[in-house]
Amino acid sequence: MDSRVIVICEECGRKYRVDPNRILGLAAGFSCRSCGHGIRVLKPTASLPARPQRADATPDSGDDLDRLAAALGDTAERLRSRRRESPP
Repeated sequence: MDSRVIVICEECGRKYRVDPNRILGLAAGFSCRSCGHGIRVLKPTASLPARPQRADATPDSGDDLDRLAAALGDTAERLRSRRRESPP
């Protein structure tokens, strides 16, 4: 079975197949070969190793969102903003 995910360039629509096992951290980036647009790929959560749950963490604490936001860098503030705006 092929475990690769399909990633589509937002600018030109070119499709890429990415092996999540080759993503070393939470995310990886590359440039589209057709148009040069920067593409960021998040590692699927099923591929992430399980991490111990903190004693003070709750399921809706946003820990996973914070980890992803840190991996995305400049997108972090937008993700935090959406979390604040969304109903509990």
